This record gives sequence, structure tokens and C-alpha cells, in this order.
Amino acid sequence: IIPAAVDGRIEALFLQRGMDVYGVYNQDKRTVERMQYEMEYNRASLFNMTATNTLIKGGRVFLESQEKMPFVETEINALFRY
Repeated sequence: IIPAAVDGRIEALFLQRGMDVYGVYNQDKRTVERMQYEMEYNRASLFNMTATNTLIKGGRVFLESQEKMPFVETEINALFRY
């Protein structure tokens, strides 16, 4: 989902309210390094980065409770443009 957001391919992004994932996205390699804690050096909220890229590129972002997520098993979902 993160590379798709950076590429502008997300029409709608669904994030579970109160959840977050921290780490680093390497745009050149298109890889995500997930971290356990937000306070680790040089780490950022991957959910915020994904939401920001989605909004900047014309997509919509929805914060939902776990019960209203399109798939309850995950904290992030997306509807792709292409």
C-alpha cells in the first residue's frame, strides 16, 4: 500500500483509528522497514506518510473503528485506482 500511495495509485485509504506503524520507507528500493517503537532514531509514522501521500495525490482517507474496516484482520486497507 505504501508504494502505491507514493505513486498516487490509491483512490481510498482506510486506516484503523488509534493504530499506527512506525518505520522507514526506502523509495529507491520500494521497501518498508517496520520498527517496533516510534522513538527509534530516524523513524516516522508510516500511516501518516501513506495518508499524506494519498491526500496530496487526490485520494481520500478514512479513519474507521476496527468493526467498520473493510477487512477486520488488518489496520490498513486501500482501494486502488489502477
